[in-house]
Amino acid sequence: MESFSNPAFVLKSVKNVVFEDRPIAPLGPKEVRVHVSETGICGSDVHYWQRGRIGKFILEEGTDMVLGHESSGVVVETGSEVPNLNIGDRVAIEPGVPCRYCAHCRDGKYNHCEDMVFAATPPWDGTLAKYYNVAYDYCYKIPDHMDMEEAALVEPVAVAVQICKRAQLQAVDSVLVFGCGPIGLLCQSVAKAYACKKVIGVDISDGRLAFAANFAADSVYKMSMRSETESPEDFAIRISKDIKAKFDLGAGADVVLEASGAEPCIQVGVFAARPEGRFVQAGMGRELVSFPVTEALVKQLNWTGSIRYSTGVYPNAVDLVASGKVNVKSLITNRFRFEEAERAFELVKEGPILSLTKISKMQSIRKPNPQLPDSVFQMFSMKGKSVIITGASGGIAHEVARALAEAGASISLWYHKNPLAEDLAKELIQKYGVEAHALKVDVKSWEQVEAGVTKTVEKFGQLDVMIANAGIPAKAGGLDQTLAEWHDVVDTDFNGAYYCARAAGNVFKKQGFGNLIFTGSMSGHIVNIPQQQACYNASKAAVIHLAKSLAVEWADFARVNSVSPGYIDTPISGDCPFEMKEAWFKMIPLHRDADPRELKGIYLYLASDASTYTTGSDFIVDGGFCCP
Repeated sequence: MESFSNPAFVLKSVKNVVFEDRPIAPLGPKEVRVHVSETGICGSDVHYWQRGRIGKFILEEGTDMVLGHESSGVVVETGSEVPNLNIGDRVAIEPGVPCRYCAHCRDGKYNHCEDMVFAATPPWDGTLAKYYNVAYDYCYKIPDHMDMEEAALVEPVAVAVQICKRAQLQAVDSVLVFGCGPIGLLCQSVAKAYACKKVIGVDISDGRLAFAANFAADSVYKMSMRSETESPEDFAIRISKDIKAKFDLGAGADVVLEASGAEPCIQVGVFAARPEGRFVQAGMGRELVSFPVTEALVKQLNWTGSIRYSTGVYPNAVDLVASGKVNVKSLITNRFRFEEAERAFELVKEGPILSLTKISKMQSIRKPNPQLPDSVFQMFSMKGKSVIITGASGGIAHEVARALAEAGASISLWYHKNPLAEDLAKELIQKYGVEAHALKVDVKSWEQVEAGVTKTVEKFGQLDVMIANAGIPAKAGGLDQTLAEWHDVVDTDFNGAYYCARAAGNVFKKQGFGNLIFTGSMSGHIVNIPQQQACYNASKAAVIHLAKSLAVEWADFARVNSVSPGYIDTPISGDCPFEMKEAWFKMIPLHRDADPRELKGIYLYLASDASTYTTGSDFIVDGGFCCP
């Protein structure tokens, strides 16, 4: 499967599953593409695998279906009209998206929508694939402290929340839950989270009951088996009386949540409920069962079913898991690699499995490639991108700004003392028709840097690229310059660069994307002669290593690189003596310094989508000076 771009676990027919490379579906404008991280195996998945149907939902002959619907993942692509999710967001996936327009949807009961697209329900594919497209408003961003296993198990919690919603649970209720499998356990936990006064779990398995007693239930009850001479009605009456007496339920339980689907449990539940009690059928067993209708009628029992989830349920489930009120981690009994999916399904089928089996997409750590145009000119386009360039009083910054503006970028020019950036902003607007402005920002001040980034984001709507270019030279060696001069260089060249990186990085992380470019120097790689400038050399070496470090730390949401120019014909070297420059030219294989326009290409490359696979790199542009 290593060669598959979108491996999936596919049900081809009853009891016939295979791994296939499925096409990656086009992304709708209001959809997100999720790189699936974790998936839990639900009983319904096994039901389709073994029987090919659940009720009216049938896997027709000649069709197939990707299994799985309890999933979490990371957003890797967003549609053009997605307002509140970004690439890199970790999400719990609600697996059913309704039409939104029918009477059921408009009434908030979208679980009855006839046009519901529900994962792993024929004919719709499920989530046991590398990628899954889903409507953005059916993805729920999870808090940082929640992990992907918990996010995947929000789905069964949502089923339990819907069941409890149908039961209209109140704090004064005594709740009898039949079945201590995953959904029964979660119903018990949600009922306790809702402060119900008494929650009792019922099952026939000692192991499940022992788990339930420690998980959420106040009490548990082991239901005995019916004797050969006892009628189903007599059995139900006997067991219900024993439950009511043992747990002091008086006329019966206020609420019965039936999560087993077993006929005897349904019958006992009806007899165990109080008059006008609430009974929610959630377990799916045989299609037709013997139901004590007279008992239900006489009691005026409020019987209802529960399926999937309705408005508000999924967000509530996320909150219950995030708050720790429902502890889903303890329900995971097995963990499998994606390649072991069939083995995981076999295990769940054989049972008795106490709770939930989870599949990790271990092979899916590879992120998808970015969507790129075929045209190299389009790859270098900066249209729709916003850029901050610091140290924009002249020199390298001016030529870089012109290059990026010509490519279509909106430019924020930062300067400290020399207001030439104001004139350049006007030039960019007039010549290239882009947005541009100049801001007076001292990069040595964190407060000014942070405020400058905020103003730029407010003006342009986002920040795509930060070019931390501001720098000043050292005019003396390590012993000859004053401490004040030393601090001035370090604060501008290194601390200032870090402040710009930090302020931009906060934005990049929130956006889920960004691009940071430092201006380093060849002096960060070598020791210049004949001039002495230990402070400058050390600061630029630190900047280069900072770039590499941040490239690793920010790999999930931003690229970070540096450019290390050699000797450039700018005002910063304008006052250097003729003899010093001649010494430089002698050591440079090209025997000259550079025109700052010769740096346009490398900065445009790094700022554009032409360099989407480039991060953690330092580009030396020095005429060959560092080669010998």
